[in-house]
Amino acid sequence: MFRSVRRAFRFLAAGFGAALRALTVTLPVALALATLTAVGDKIVVELVASQWPETAGGQGQDGMIYTLLGWVGWSLLLQIFMGPIYHACAVAVAKGAAIGKPAKLYPALNFALNRYKKMFRPHMLAWLAIAIGIQVIIPGILYWMMYAFVDSVAALEEHKDPRARSRMLTAGRRSSIFWMIFPFIVLQAVRMVTDFEFLAAGLGSWIGYQTLMALLDFGLATSFAMFYLARVAALDRAREKKQLEAAGAPGVEVAAAPEAAPSTPTA
Repeated sequence: MFRSVRRAFRFLAAGFGAALRALTVTLPVALALATLTAVGDKIVVELVASQWPETAGGQGQDGMIYTLLGWVGWSLLLQIFMGPIYHACAVAVAKGAAIGKPAKLYPALNFALNRYKKMFRPHMLAWLAIAIGIQVIIPGILYWMMYAFVDSVAALEEHKDPRARSRMLTAGRRSSIFWMIFPFIVLQAVRMVTDFEFLAAGLGSWIGYQTLMALLDFGLATSFAMFYLARVAALDRAREKKQLEAAGAPGVEVAAAPEAAPSTPTA
């Protein structure tokens, strides 16, 4: 358990560090998603208030339910259609950090847009499974752990089934992935209280709050991508070592793959 926790927080530190070093990418992407989220959420609140005036501002049990359902629907739409760009930018940031070259905004956006088509379907299917499963908590967490590398696989590989590839790569590492997402599971519970408080403070405060949430999500996505890069590099080294040993050269040191740069924790 302690090994899994240490590995989880090493990759969280690496991912958030990479995101902070690439603020020219992280901040605009997070702000764009946060603004779309906040404006959509505000529209949902107004629609709920217009249909059920007694629930204005999410007041009362019915108002909270209608508003939260609307927010979930809007969030899922954004995740499906904007998520591939958002997560591809996180992959670009992680890849740049792994080779010691912090990502820049325009190259990262070009990277994301060029991969949008190939990422759309696997990203959508993975997040639908997570979103539906999270309603009963345990299945959603399991899907989240299994599909943590889907976006990285779809962005960087030509695998026919990125979800299957992600399941294979996360096998044996899901306990670490659980501890990576655990703080975010707790955060979701806290947000049940804080969301309405920031919403009541006005649109500017709501956008600022959503920007903070988007920055945290971007950091997690970058951490997953860093973990993926290290995992693939470790498997490549192990495979090369076996090939050398099979060829009669036991004990030969195999050089690390480019993705396994010193700034990247080992998987």
